[in-house]
Amino acid sequence: MVNDASRPTPTPVPSPQPSPGARTRVRRTPRRGVSMLFVLVAALAVVAVLAFQAYRAEEDQRDTVARALHEYAGVAAWQFAADAKDEIGSALSELLSPIHQVTMHPGGTLPSPHMLEESQHRIATCNCGAIVLPAAYYFRLDLRTGALTVVGDHPADAAEQAWLTDTVAQYTHTIWDKNWRIAVIVGAVGKARRTAAFAVIHDTAGAPIAAYGVVNESQAFAAAIFPYVMNEWPLLPPSLTRMKTNHEVLSVSVTDESGHVVYQSAPQYDTTYTSYYPLQKFLAGFTVHATLRPELAQTLVLGGVPHRFPLMVALLVLTALLVSIAFRQLQRQAALASLRADFVASVSHELRTPLAQIRMFAELLRMGWVRSDQERDRSLEIIDQESRRLANLVDKVLTFENAEHAGARRIRPEFTPLATLVQEVLEAFQPLAASRQVTVLPLLDEECTAYVDRGAVRQMLINLLDNAVKYGPTGQTITVTLDTVGGRARISVEDEGRGVPSDERAAIWESFRRLDRDAHSAVAGSGIGLSVVKQLVDAHGGAVRVESSAAGGARFVIEIPKGS
Repeated sequence: MVNDASRPTPTPVPSPQPSPGARTRVRRTPRRGVSMLFVLVAALAVVAVLAFQAYRAEEDQRDTVARALHEYAGVAAWQFAADAKDEIGSALSELLSPIHQVTMHPGGTLPSPHMLEESQHRIATCNCGAIVLPAAYYFRLDLRTGALTVVGDHPADAAEQAWLTDTVAQYTHTIWDKNWRIAVIVGAVGKARRTAAFAVIHDTAGAPIAAYGVVNESQAFAAAIFPYVMNEWPLLPPSLTRMKTNHEVLSVSVTDESGHVVYQSAPQYDTTYTSYYPLQKFLAGFTVHATLRPELAQTLVLGGVPHRFPLMVALLVLTALLVSIAFRQLQRQAALASLRADFVASVSHELRTPLAQIRMFAELLRMGWVRSDQERDRSLEIIDQESRRLANLVDKVLTFENAEHAGARRIRPEFTPLATLVQEVLEAFQPLAASRQVTVLPLLDEECTAYVDRGAVRQMLINLLDNAVKYGPTGQTITVTLDTVGGRARISVEDEGRGVPSDERAAIWESFRRLDRDAHSAVAGSGIGLSVVKQLVDAHGGAVRVESSAAGGARFVIEIPKGS
């Protein structure tokens, strides 16, 4: 027979604490997350390289387009110069045709320059479509003696006559080609700008003996020729300009040898795509500048001016945003995995404690190692308390898992006298409260009713009571209040613990979250009790909050619409 003195005294099994090494292991970042992060960063780098290459390709294409458009402008300037030469050559040939018909023998008498006035009058009255060149005066220069004869309505002064004599004589002896029929020179005499068009007469021996021509102000000369060319001659192929007029496609300006503008078409466009061409040989002194209309660059160049870089930048920014979101999700996933691991460890710890207690006292009862009926009753009471605690924990986990997998909790509301329901919960919770010498004080409005899910309200209240007992001091008083406020049923649970810091009150309703001060304390917890409460309250369309109690502890308040 076993001596009673040798029988062990029933004592609660202390709660084992998780080792620091285990906690460190569960918080380590998973390798899969690191690999995924590497893939995301690599994808972002690839997109960045592609965007840079697209930028370089677009810049190269822009340079190519710019060169093409400048070349188009150069073609237009060349075409304008060529057409202007043709028109000036035609007009001057008609005007100076009497000179070309003169046959001079060495020592012969030179014809009078009045014959040029007669030729101009004939052109003006013949209505034959020839351009009439304006004339300030006509001249004859004897290249043998240097004598200058001037006739007309606006004869030149001495300075202009000296310029004309020297310039025409020098041009004839140094530049003139005997195969030419006409020549044009441009110059400035003081503030006046002059254009002289002339032809040279040779004797039968081929020696130049005289120059006959017409002189006018350069602006007037340009006004007679260049607008006609701009209006009548296409400067670019019609297939390229899609049958638009010159004025719709480009603008032209002509300058003399001093850079003074003698002609400008209207309108004048932005000089982004401009090129020039100087009139040479027998039409020296003028330079043509052609400018393409920038707005037509898209139609003048095959493929147009590229504008894809903003799109690539937008794609790069979007990719960076998506990568940052994915990185944030990986961080949250890693944190969630760590929290879940902590949750498993905490739940395992919470399950192990009541199971150890139940197993120990059941073993004592089975072996008959109790010394009195009082110890047997005490053992049965502890088994009952730990079973209730175990059942509450299992219910809490199941409720949380159902909400996690099925989304919003489906409730089955029914008309419920809340005071009766709350009282039943308090009576069922009494053994657990008594184990910590906790007093539960109910302040219940017997008339308060609502359409609620009974099981959900029971689970909410048990979780709040369990939370108050777990984190409050031994021997405290927990006050449970039920009343009606503004058409809502309000249930509050108030403890005498240390309360909840204001900066953590929003976070405690998240899954697996515990207060920083309790995360590594001896108090076991899963971090899902308050999350389950919020899920169930939200399912009822209610609200839940935590505030400070009068005793300095925490006061959890649930408000649920009463329904109909």
